[in-house]
Amino acid sequence: MKRSTHILIVFLTMIFCAQFVLAQTGNHSGDFERELNRLQEKIQQASQLARLFPHSQLSEIVQSAREQYQLAKQAYLQGRLIKARSHLKLGFGILTRVYRALRNNPFLKAKFKEALDSKIQEAEMIVSRSQNPEAGKLLNRARYYRQRAYQFANLNQPELAYKHYLLAIFFADNAMNAVRGETTDNIANLDRYFENSKSLLLQAGDLLKENFNSTARDILQHAEFNFRQARRLYEEHRPRLAMQKLQVVNRLLYRVLDLLEKRPGAMTERLESDIAVVEESISELRARVNDSNDPAIQRLYERLVFLTAAAKQKYQAQNTLAARQQLRIANRLLLQIQRRLDHTSDLSGSRIREQLQTARFMLEALKRNALADPVYQQLLALLENNLKTAESAQKEGQSRQALQHLKIFNSLALKLDQMRTAQEK
Repeated sequence: MKRSTHILIVFLTMIFCAQFVLAQTGNHSGDFERELNRLQEKIQQASQLARLFPHSQLSEIVQSAREQYQLAKQAYLQGRLIKARSHLKLGFGILTRVYRALRNNPFLKAKFKEALDSKIQEAEMIVSRSQNPEAGKLLNRARYYRQRAYQFANLNQPELAYKHYLLAIFFADNAMNAVRGETTDNIANLDRYFENSKSLLLQAGDLLKENFNSTARDILQHAEFNFRQARRLYEEHRPRLAMQKLQVVNRLLYRVLDLLEKRPGAMTERLESDIAVVEESISELRARVNDSNDPAIQRLYERLVFLTAAAKQKYQAQNTLAARQQLRIANRLLLQIQRRLDHTSDLSGSRIREQLQTARFMLEALKRNALADPVYQQLLALLENNLKTAESAQKEGQSRQALQHLKIFNSLALKLDQMRTAQEK
């Protein structure tokens, strides 16, 4: 009897620990994957920078950061989250050495000027032969960011100079693509546009950290949400809808950059563009809102439609202050609706199956490197039990229960990794 009571107490204690860890940690794996992707993107950017200075030590520094990225990714796939985070931090730290090495480099501005002038001159020749107003706007952005890159190079701030260099290249390329007809209506360019948008998201996020703006933060979150939606549509083999989402992403990111940079002459075109983006989002969401059968979402949607129409009316009446106020509320409603709908879509079978596959992989990695410690073994058994329960719930169509057990699984996996890391020290 005593033994049974002891086992029950141990079991209940482990359940409590799992819930406690869940409350404390949240979705650590999702955060880590985002940071891992961010490091990979920054390494790619630093690698491009190193090619501008072929006779320097920059390539070796970038290679060291790339090695830390690979080690972080490997440790993460093995379920060793603490070790993975350590390598991730080292990778970011190494990349700062790239920009320190360029401080006081007499060739910094000259290299940027050579590359930027060549790119923008090419864009000017192509855009001047067309009557494409969108291409002209993109070219103006490229010129603006070229000037900003020069300014930061003169101030001996190589990292900020390079970020603006990349923005100038991005907008010059897009100006030429607009003239050539390589717009986001061309499905053949989808992979490249995903990479471009991903890069622009990273740069906008970095600039936001250096020059915080609450409105820009809200719009950036909206852009990140739409980018995830675009990626999901692409994975579901719906490329045209993915393209439409990417158009929204880029417009939102242009707005973020304008807010952060306070770009001259952007105010009038900005409000009109913002209204157009919200109107497109309203149109895209209509079917999803109707399919949701959620009265609360439908009420929010009706309010969103009303506010956007009112904002447009105020804008046309040249009452820009009132239009901005109403559009600001509309954007918040839009984000709220999208998050609610996204939460519902998170319960889709394909996404849960993907999470279950990842969890099974992590379980096998933890079992291969298991400790002999009795508590570790008990937690490992509980971990496997949670995964089996999640798999059963998913097969029975009980999506919420499956997600709940997957969350407990992630928390237990983190706890086991902490125990193993402590043992290795």
